[in-house]
Order: sequence, then C-alpha cells, then structure tokens
Amino acid sequence: MESISHAIADYLVQQSCQLTGLFVLVLFLSWALRNSSAHWRYLLWLVVVTKCIVPPVFNLSFAVLPPNAESKTNRHTAYAATAAGNAATQALPNALSPVASTEPARPAPFIATPLPSASNSADSTHITLRAWLMTLWLATVIVTLASIGTKAWKTHRRLRQARMPADHDTCALVAALAKRLGMRRIPTIYLANSVAQPFVWGWGRGSIYMPQHFVNGVSVEQRDAILTHELAHVSRWDAAANNIQLFAQAIFFFHPLVWWANKKIRQEREKCCDEIVLADTKTSTRLYCEAIVEMLTMEFEARHASPGLAVTGSTKNIEDRIVSILTPGRSFRRRPTRAAIVTTILVAAFVLPTALVLTTHAEPAATVAPNSDASNTTTPTATASNKNAWAPGQVIDVRVINAQTKEPIPGVTLELQNMGPGINFGDVKKSTTDADGHSLVKLCDLPPTAVRIYPSKPGFVPLRVYWEGQPSPAMPKSITIPLEPGKAFGGTVRNEAGEPIPDVLVSIDYWATGSGKNPHIRDNINHKTKTDKDGHWQVDIMPATIETKELHIYLTHPNYISDHLKRGFGPIPITEQPPLEKLFDRTAEMVMKKGETLSGRVTAS
Repeated sequence: MESISHAIADYLVQQSCQLTGLFVLVLFLSWALRNSSAHWRYLLWLVVVTKCIVPPVFNLSFAVLPPNAESKTNRHTAYAATAAGNAATQALPNALSPVASTEPARPAPFIATPLPSASNSADSTHITLRAWLMTLWLATVIVTLASIGTKAWKTHRRLRQARMPADHDTCALVAALAKRLGMRRIPTIYLANSVAQPFVWGWGRGSIYMPQHFVNGVSVEQRDAILTHELAHVSRWDAAANNIQLFAQAIFFFHPLVWWANKKIRQEREKCCDEIVLADTKTSTRLYCEAIVEMLTMEFEARHASPGLAVTGSTKNIEDRIVSILTPGRSFRRRPTRAAIVTTILVAAFVLPTALVLTTHAEPAATVAPNSDASNTTTPTATASNKNAWAPGQVIDVRVINAQTKEPIPGVTLELQNMGPGINFGDVKKSTTDADGHSLVKLCDLPPTAVRIYPSKPGFVPLRVYWEGQPSPAMPKSITIPLEPGKAFGGTVRNEAGEPIPDVLVSIDYWATGSGKNPHIRDNINHKTKTDKDGHWQVDIMPATIETKELHIYLTHPNYISDHLKRGFGPIPITEQPPLEKLFDRTAEMVMKKGETLSGRVTAS
C-alpha cells in the first residue's frame, strides 16, 4: 500500500505541474483566438481537463536546472524516474564527495529512484507527512464524489417522479429539428411541470426535459431556437463531457486552475451551442438573445433550478454570450473547422502522453589530473588528452585491477555507451580485458556529450565510470579502474505458511551515491537471480558498505503478489526488505503473500 501511495502522490505532483504549464499555454491561445469561433477555445480547454486523467507515457527532458538542484528535487519524485536517474549522484565506496551527474537513464535496466528510508528520522517524518496528506486527499476525493453522486441521484429521482413521455406532436417537432442538425438518433423527450425551461440531463448523450406547456408558451422562432440549442448539447455529447469534468475536478480538487479550466469549458460550451443555433436556423441574433433572456426569467420564477445543460446560466455568462452574439460582423459555425480539429489533435497528441522534466545542464569539462602510480590508490588514475577538440578514432586504454591486491583482473566485461547528437544511445559496445587487465576501448567518431563505461565481472562489484562535458568531455588516454571484490549476500523467500518458494525472480538494484568528477564513479548493480528448491538465493557482487536507502530488492513469482517493474520507474518494493546484517550472513527471510485467483470467460459479441 505504501508503494501505491507514493506512486499516486508522485503522479498528482507531476500532473499538477504539467497542468499549470498547459493551462498557461491554452490561456494564451484562447486570448489569441478570442475573436474566432468558440469551437476553437472549447477544444483547447478540453485538452487541459483531459490531461488530468491521462497519465504520461514518456518523459521529455529539458536541461535547464543548475547542476546541484535536480538531485535534491528528483530523489523524492519516483514518477519522474528518468529525470531522477539523470540527476542522481552515485559513489564508489571510500571515494570523494558526491557531485551531480546529468546523463540520461541507462536503457538496459529500469531506473530505480528510491524514496527516503524509514530508518532516517527526518525521512520518516517526510514519509509520515506524505501518508497523512495522501489519506486526506483520498478522503476528500471520496467525499466529493459521494456528494456529486448523491446530488445527481436526488435530481434524477425527482425528475423521474415528475416526468412523463412527450406527446406525438412534440416528439415530431423535436425530430424535425434534429434532422435539420443532421442527427441520426433522436433523443428521448420528457415533459415535467416542475421544470422552467428545456435542458439536457443524463450520463452520456442525455435526454431532453421541457416544461409541459413550453411548445405553446413561446413564439415559434424562440421555441425552435431553444430546442435546437438543447439538441446541440445532445449531438455533441456534452453531458458525458460534463461528467468527465466533474470527475477530474474531484481528483484535482486542490488545483485552482482545474476549477478555472472547467469554468471556461462550460462557458465556451454554451457559446458553441449558440453558434450552432444561429448557423442552422434563420433566427436573428436579436430574437435569439431575447429567447435566452425569456428563459432566464422563467428560471427565476421556477421552484427548482434547471440541472444539467440548459440554455441559461449565470447572469454574467449570459451577458458575455449576448455581447459575443451581437458583435458586428461575427460569423457562426455549425461545427469546428478542420484546422481547429487538426490543431487540437496535434496539441493533445503531444501534451497528453508527455511529461516535461527539468534536468540539469552540463558543466564545462574538467581535465583529470595525471597520476601514473596506480598501485598506491583505489581510485581511477588517468592521463588527460586534448580537451579542446574531439578527434574521430580515439582509443582509451582501460586497465582494471583488484582494489585490494592491486593485481590486474582479466576477463572483465567493459560496456561502452555514448550519448549526444546523432549517436544511438542504445548501441552498446563490449570488450574484455586481457591477462594483464588491459583493454583498448574505441570511442565513437561523433563528438559525444557523455561517455560511460561499465566494468563488471562475477565476484566483483560492478561500477559505472562516467564523463560529461560540452561540447564534448575531455577523455583520458588511459585509466586504471579498481574493482572491489564482492561480498556474499542473500536469504530465503517463503510464503505466509513458512514454506520455501522456489523459482522466485529476485531483482537486486543498488546505485550508490557516487563521487568524483570526470570521471564520476558509482556502484552500479542491476542483478537478477532465482531461488532454488529450498527458496534460497544468493549473489556475490555486493559492496562491503551499502547505503540502505539506495538498495531495492524486488520479488516476482506468478503465484504470489509481485513487484511489476518497467523501464523508467522503480517503485518501492512490495515485500519488506530485511536488515542488511541478515542479508550479509544469508539468514534474511522475505515473505511473499498469496494473491487472489481471478477467472472468467471471454465470448464473442
């Protein structure tokens, strides 16, 4: 439940920021289109509310933050996992103080962005506050939705008790007006004495309710104009759109701009229907305005306010609509133009599935100081090359040694990744050290903005060695990398009955805090193993010192409640993590809970 709470909180925070930016954009576009058709503005404002309920699919990073800002911000935002991966500072044990890193997430493993550990008192307060805020949010959402549902149920019950089917002549009149609008499906028409004016009520397209003597109580021109307005609501599915607005507003009840966007949608919706009336009938603008005022008078005299979608509204909105209708030279459209539809689709296609993430900008590259005495240090030693220009065909001589014995390590796998304009970040080049621990690693020909080398070998702690710079990093001609021998680390996975569970996929993810600058070094562990028949699992690549809050252990099994991981998102593990001392002496036990079985039958429609 805690991981779900964190994911929801991060989603709300991220979406709130995205909504603010989108609101400003749409507000500017609406102002620029203030003299155009209302269909333009309605569609654009609808994108803002749709953003509330459409989660982002991918992140788009903008390197605008100072180098140290992002690491403080994104380490508490698991949902912006890509940005957090870009900014997380990583460490080699016993190395120098951490610095920020600006490279994007490694594509092979997913990115784990750990939230604060409960073992830290300050972080515990943060988690507790977040938990309380999420509880308050959930309670408010439930109360809001319950209030909306109760009000809707009472209104529907009152209308059902008061309504009666419309007579044949009224139905024929409405059908003729609907046909003129090009509607294929005629909405249901009800008459009721308790209503003052026609309106639309329902969950989807909706039905039309009207006073019992409405047809004969106003002039023919006013009658046709008002009924056409309500038919326009039905043909546009405005009742369904209004219900979606209410749901989005309940979820983001704390965001004032969502309320404002909903208000603008309702205003532009009525203007759209006004345009449809004036574009599809021969009604004069003056007569139509008089019909609106007449309906407003009837509304004030009624026992109940008209629910749903009626031709009237607040006095201020009616005044704004009338001014818009009577503006000289104003043209009215039956439907949105092709340009409006295409523009809205393009805007929605870009902003709905996208999350804009602010990342740090790169600092100027610093040359690594020469140091050829690799036997007296546990940090990499490098000889710098010319940093002013990037030459194609560069080679870096990588030597890997044992951090404890200083002896060369053969058979170390080196993975090279580059990023920059025109460079395929997923094109990973691999090489292996020889008997003397050496390997010549050929760098890319195009100038990169970042270079990463991942040395790894069973029995040793895998690392990530990282350079960055603009326009390209200053790379050394040679570098010596010490690998720390790994420690054994493991435990047993059992079910709630205490029985061992075999074939559990155990994912170990540990990215240390990191230190250094060009190169920047960190422990980089993304390892998977499986439990044996006795539920035991073990790895031998863990460092002797581990930062608890950076360690995540995920368990996956088809018959138990499991962690579901995906690229770019590292949630809090579902199963409680054992103490480090038990993991190191391999006595740790983790308990997986049995899930419920769901079954069903799929049939053809």
